[in-house]
Amino acid sequence: ACGGPCRLDFGGYSMGARRGVWARSRAVVLVQDVVFQNMFRDEFPGLGPEGAVGAAVLVEDRAMVSCTRCAFVDNIATWGGAVCINFGAVFSCDECEFVGNAAKR
Repeated sequence: ACGGPCRLDFGGYSMGARRGVWARSRAVVLVQDVVFQNMFRDEFPGLGPEGAVGAAVLVEDRAMVSCTRCAFVDNIATWGGAVCINFGAVFSCDECEFVGNAAKR
């Protein structure tokens, strides 16, 4: 625990396992008081489609992610920008802020 707001800042580079949250296969993830900042996901050879979606959060395959008092700042992905939700998954946020996030396509 951080004892206050936590910050995940990858300085604009996020490849491989470097993603804030990746929930799949019916996982349930609760996130509170986290700043997801400067995460970048692009099409990298060999990573498959998950390599280019949801720079901060990827939720798929009936998983569920719930964020409370989180901020998503300046995250960029080819698809999905800060958050990508696929295959029957659920993403919810309460009192969250989204600033400067972008999807390239």
